[in-house]
Amino acid sequence: MSRARIRLHCPKCKSKSFELYEAFEEIEIREVVDGWLPKERLDHEAGGRLSVSCRCSNCDHKWQLRAAGLAALDVAEENLN
Repeated sequence: MSRARIRLHCPKCKSKSFELYEAFEEIEIREVVDGWLPKERLDHEAGGRLSVSCRCSNCDHKWQLRAAGLAALDVAEENLN
């Protein structure tokens, strides 16, 4: 299991243990022929990140990541590779 240190903590109790929820958009591609929408999709593409929220494992506080938190997350993800 690969892991990287992330410089984030709960703003309420300062715990460094939390669940991280990332929401991304996904684009489904379907080919409509002569007005018929097929049941199956041809392909899908990952879109951009929509939001990132966290839930503290210690005090159950919930918060959204803003610019500085997203930058810290991006740095940690780069260190995974």
